[in-house]
Order: sequence, then structure tokens, then C-alpha cells
Amino acid sequence: MKNKIAMLLGMVASLAVSSVASANSINYLVPGSNTGGFMMLSKQFAEELDNVGVSVELQGKGNCVNGMTALKATTEPSIMIYTTETPMLTRKGCEFDSKAQLDDMLLTSVMAASGALCTMDKSLTAESITNQSWKTWTIAVDNNRSGPLSEFLKGMGVKHKLVTYENSGGAVKGMLGGDAPLSFTNSGKSRAVVKAGGNCLWVANADKSGAGTVPSYSDVYKTDATYEDMTYVMLGVNLTDAQKAEIISGFNAAMASDSLNNYANKKWLSIPQPMDMKALADEIAQRVNLD
Repeated sequence: MKNKIAMLLGMVASLAVSSVASANSINYLVPGSNTGGFMMLSKQFAEELDNVGVSVELQGKGNCVNGMTALKATTEPSIMIYTTETPMLTRKGCEFDSKAQLDDMLLTSVMAASGALCTMDKSLTAESITNQSWKTWTIAVDNNRSGPLSEFLKGMGVKHKLVTYENSGGAVKGMLGGDAPLSFTNSGKSRAVVKAGGNCLWVANADKSGAGTVPSYSDVYKTDATYEDMTYVMLGVNLTDAQKAEIISGFNAAMASDSLNNYANKKWLSIPQPMDMKALADEIAQRVNLD
């Protein structure tokens, strides 16, 4: 009997500790599906943060509209992964209400993403895109990458028509379904094209580095044109100064870890250089006309 009582007391104590740990954790909102790129990266971040003593609770919100709505409405200490690309910044429901809100929410940059131009057509090469200057290339692309890709292709003098989708998975399905001969998507979906027997012609990112056996566009074209990276940033609300400092320090420690760097290399991501958040907020506000 005594043993049973001791066991029950132990279980109660364990539950109490668990409840305290849960209460002390910070909500980490993910503005995407539970199997999408935002969630996969966030799971890696959560693991890395836990390693340095920062506890977060992941909450998938399905898309950026639901995520931003929840972030603005919550009264609990919360963070959310977000990107600096214009399509996300200007999408109705995903946008900031004011420059002051942007300044208050923006915490730190955490990762930079590459995009890859891929195809199932083995006759297409990187040179095909530029050599056939009379041709308009139709490319399937997710909404977040459509703006930077279009600006980059204009800089290259490549005529193009973009077929846009809500996410990279949709873009690849569109290409496979015949909507376009090419897709420009995130690293995970680009690798899936290769596994399906396709080919990635080049990778685009700010540091002009390749990914695995796929060359950088700068190596293929020897061009001065630049591609605007999709930079992942963290937003935060209802955080004390101490919590903000802890979160930023936690992400900095995570980004310096070998495990996260290995993950980034495997996923065709890159660790961003330290960024001035005030300067970034000013640049975003100017770009999207935020007062």
C-alpha cells in the first residue's frame, strides 16, 4: 500500500513539474501546415533551443493569415517565424498594422533560404534559359518567392511568366501536372524533384553558393544580378525584456551549433550574417510603404 501511495505521489509530482515547465514555455506559432517548410525548420529550432535551456511550445496555424491573426490577438508570451519577402509582407491578413508594430515585434533573423530552378524535362539546361532569349519561360513558384524571382529574372533579361501557388508543394505539383516546364521552390521540394527523376539547374541565394551538386546561378551565368534571399525572422509579442534577451541569445547559440549548421547545409539553407533589426525594419517599411 505504501509503495502504491509513493508511486502515486511521484506521478503527481512529475505532472506538477511538467505543468510548471509547460507554463514557463513560450508559445511558438508556425504560420504553415504541420508538414510544411515552416514547421520542419521550427521543429529543428525548438530542439536546438531546448538544448540551450529555452523552452518553446510549437503551435501550427496552417497559414500566415491564421498565424498573424493569432499573434496579434494573444495575451501570452509568444513568438512566430516569419519571412522578409514582399509577398508575405503584403498579403492581406499577414501584414503589419503599422511601422510601430513591426518595430515592436521584430526580434532577430534566424535563417536564409535558397530557391532552386528545377525541371522534369531532361532536354532543358541552365543555358537554355538564357540562350533562347526570344522565349517566355513559364515557371511554377510559391507566392513568397514570386517577387524576388521575377526581379532576378528581369535583371538577367529572361522573359518569364510565373504561375503562383500558396506553397512550394503546390508549385511542384503544378509543374508535374503540366502547368509549367519549370519550378522554383524551396530546398525540400527541389530535392523531391531530383528524387523523382528531375534535375535542378541552379540554386539562388544571397551568398551565391551552390547546394550539394547543384551550382549557384552565379557560377552558371557569371552575372552581377543578385537574388534577394528569403530571410526567416522571429517576431515576438508580450515578452519581457528578459524573455527577449533569452530568446535572442538562444537563437544565436543555436545558429552557432554544429548540428544546426549541418541541418542548414543538408536543407540548402544558410545561416544569415548578423542583422541590425532597426535597419531591417526601416528597409521593410520603406519597401511595403508601411507608416
